[in-house]
Amino acid sequence: TYISSQTNNVERTLVLNRPGVSILNASISYRDPGEHYTLTVGGTNLTNERYVTSGSAIPAFGAIVGSYSRPVEWYARLGFKF
Repeated sequence: TYISSQTNNVERTLVLNRPGVSILNASISYRDPGEHYTLTVGGTNLTNERYVTSGSAIPAFGAIVGSYSRPVEWYARLGFKF
């Protein structure tokens, strides 16, 4: 997934600007021959890209607050079909 560059607040605060980033997510699934269950394992943000996702600046108080992207995450999912 590619996320283009953007500003994260209307004041275009430089430290809150986000450059374009590429995010790598992947998963693989196995379904048994009888199609009764499915096992999926995968991960998100596999390259652990860190970037500002949102933020705000309050110049009167000299405050700049930002939220960062989620780190690399792994998951497993098991599904049953009755």
